[in-house]
Amino acid sequence: MKKLLTILCLLIFAACSEKGGSENAEPGNILENMTYSMDTLVVDPGDDLFNMGSGFRSQDLSEDNKRLFYFENRPLKLVEVDLENLKLISKTEFEEEGPNGIGRFVINLEIGPSDQVYAMGVGDIALFDKNGKKLESLKTKPAGIDTNLAEDFFTLYRNASFDFKAKQFFSWPSAEISEGSNLYRIDVASETAEKIPAPEMGIIEKYTITVSENGNTMSFPPTVDIVSHEGKVLISCTAMSSIYSFDKESNSMKFIEVNHKVVPNILTGEVKNNVSSEKEFSEEIRKVLSQISYMKPEWDATRNLFLRLGMKTFSGESRDAPETYEYYLFAYDKDFNVVGETKIEGMKNNLSIHFFKDGKLWAYVNVEDELGFAVFTFDF
Repeated sequence: MKKLLTILCLLIFAACSEKGGSENAEPGNILENMTYSMDTLVVDPGDDLFNMGSGFRSQDLSEDNKRLFYFENRPLKLVEVDLENLKLISKTEFEEEGPNGIGRFVINLEIGPSDQVYAMGVGDIALFDKNGKKLESLKTKPAGIDTNLAEDFFTLYRNASFDFKAKQFFSWPSAEISEGSNLYRIDVASETAEKIPAPEMGIIEKYTITVSENGNTMSFPPTVDIVSHEGKVLISCTAMSSIYSFDKESNSMKFIEVNHKVVPNILTGEVKNNVSSEKEFSEEIRKVLSQISYMKPEWDATRNLFLRLGMKTFSGESRDAPETYEYYLFAYDKDFNVVGETKIEGMKNNLSIHFFKDGKLWAYVNVEDELGFAVFTFDF
């Protein structure tokens, strides 16, 4: 890991003096002359140790973006980290069973007001305080939608964002295609759900690849992200730049076209949706990942802009050869007009777990089994 981190630093620092994507820049592109630098930061565990064996399964920031929360497994503990001073604040063990039980591991985590913890585990989905006391179970089989989906709690809640104030879920079920392309709003109090049509998200079905081999089935769909921002729910997917915005107050859905010039705005080409071998599965996935994949837009309050990453993934020439990556940075105004776009020259390593904080990109790195971050500062 130390060797890999050294290679990462060399690649990044070699690129810090270069102007990203200036050869493709358009007039008015605020990222035309962007430069960046990278620092590697390591969190001080104090008298404790970080259990990095399972990495991050799910993580979230406090409302002020100053603290990071995530779960360690075996035993299950909620970890709270001070990102301002780079030190461990606390670890709190959560119960697997009993009145405060959540199950053996946590799949989803969100931090709400007063540090309320929304957690989806294998045993329950519930609200907790950060000391592990269960405040309310949220697991329900809502009426108003397909019965099979309502009873499949993993599919229904796996890719969902929780509204702490309204006690509602906004979900994009991972395997729900038969009823069309819809956002699902689930109300905990009334135990009801409704479908909110999002027809342009039909591109997910077009580029979902499924393999069936030896009685086993596995699917690779485009990823859908759901985030809340100023009373709206933003729904995006890796297959296209455009997004949906659902206004909670007016109960209206709006499709917003986001148009870039340096990269395509949508996946193109044909893929086989159903294949019968692992080799075919990999070949079809390669067709998708070698094109641009759009990450979720994240609001940067320091600049009053949305920042967003795009990524291309390139497989090695042999099965054992490592993948390489190509990254792009996009900037949008509050109405999702593109005001900046550029390729991030020199950034080629996988930023599998990352978030924006105060306009900087934080990417998780394991530094000799300690919790670390590669922090990218973009100057533009």
